[in-house]
Amino acid sequence: MTVEAAIVLPVFLFFFLNVLWIIEIYRLHSTLLFSLREVGRELSVYAYAYDKIVQEEEDSGLEALMENAAFSYLYVKGRVEEQAGMDYLDTSPLAGGSQGISYLDSSILQQGDIIDLTASYAVAPFVKIAGFYPALCYSRYYGRAWTGYDVEKGAGEETEVIYVYVAENAKVYHIERSCTHITLSVRQIALEETEKIKNQYGEKYTPCEICITDGKGSIYITSTGNRYHQSLECSGLKRTIMVMPRPEAEKHYKMCQRCGK
Repeated sequence: MTVEAAIVLPVFLFFFLNVLWIIEIYRLHSTLLFSLREVGRELSVYAYAYDKIVQEEEDSGLEALMENAAFSYLYVKGRVEEQAGMDYLDTSPLAGGSQGISYLDSSILQQGDIIDLTASYAVAPFVKIAGFYPALCYSRYYGRAWTGYDVEKGAGEETEVIYVYVAENAKVYHIERSCTHITLSVRQIALEETEKIKNQYGEKYTPCEICITDGKGSIYITSTGNRYHQSLECSGLKRTIMVMPRPEAEKHYKMCQRCGK
């Protein structure tokens, strides 16, 4: 019994501590999201104040200093560390502690009035063993500076803003919210039926690379897709939709060939 206890107890403690460490990873992610949101809100207020003091045509004066210094990488890094707490970050699951967070993907007032703060970091397992490596994560704040509306600049302009729809992790934007690429009609069928039916474009259904495991029982398909899924929770059956102005979307995405014709 002593030998068994000497073997089982360390294994139990190993798994128990790693479960607690997973909870700490979620806590870290929430803490960074909260910190970025607070810093983003502060930057939004500062942008409004400076916009009222300095006109746009004086971009080489105080406004240039504000954009290049107060809104710089060091400012965001310092404020996030202050909000989250240096001691907490250095003892958290962060690989490398507080120095392991990168803010290089952040963009402050570089796309009009948009403040986009991104923290990229890696989380390490509680005990480093073979086969377990640090996992890359990121937290993000995306908002608009509180600069208001320039009445003089906008006087006489009647430009209508056209909004489009973008799915999470997509490469195209959609003109219509009802586009079948982002509005899926899911139905359940037996696995055997996939050999007999095709989607509305005449394509055969093949297994989803994400959720198909044993390929038994009922599966789920859409009329416009060409994969069959074993789980309704599969990301291939879900669409997280964002709305953004079309000029902004055109900078980062291509137009959908289905609804943009």
